[in-house]
Amino acid sequence: MRHDKTKLWTQVILPACFEPSRRCVVKAAGKTWKDPRTKDGELLFPARFPQSVVDEQKATMSEYAFAGQYQQRPAPQEGGLFKHQDFMVWSSPLPRFKMIVTSVDTALTTHESSSFSAATSWGVFQYDGESHLMLLSLMKARLPFEELMEQIRRMAIDCTDSHPEYPKRPHTIKPEYKTSLFIVERATQGQPLISFLEKMRPRVRVEGFVPRTYGSSSHVLKQ
Repeated sequence: MRHDKTKLWTQVILPACFEPSRRCVVKAAGKTWKDPRTKDGELLFPARFPQSVVDEQKATMSEYAFAGQYQQRPAPQEGGLFKHQDFMVWSSPLPRFKMIVTSVDTALTTHESSSFSAATSWGVFQYDGESHLMLLSLMKARLPFEELMEQIRRMAIDCTDSHPEYPKRPHTIKPEYKTSLFIVERATQGQPLISFLEKMRPRVRVEGFVPRTYGSSSHVLKQ
């Protein structure tokens, strides 16, 4: 059971195919009701939507459409563009990276109701004859533009220097983690940040992109 902050509403979430990790529990008028299903994938209303109908909808709808309309979730359980099985934890010594790419998405304000500014750094490397990406660092914070510029400047020198509290902590710069390329969305404070990066010395490579929708869906293509 999940309430909004005003305690006026209770969300009743009943996916067509049962997901044990999201079992719906509703408490009202001193009583408690639980989704009676217990098996993963168990249908909500098999008399109206039997397995054949559900399978047909899965085959004809996009993953996101089925997840939203039938599973009451904004993205598929197993992941959307990137699947959970596509990721693994790297436990060996770090490989030699061909390049390091830092992607930055800025927010318009620092108000607590606004989005965060975020940056992720990815190392590109070869493994078993194929190219792979490794997530090296993540920055997520609501920062005034001057502080955001300083944060990104530090990540240009060392992408692992990504914590907003680092100015208050000792940090050893690692030259092997110097960002090779910045990709910045040309929105909100993105354009001023691009100009800032272009003036940095030593020079850093930076490219801006504009998100756009494609097809008849609401998917966003970053280009």
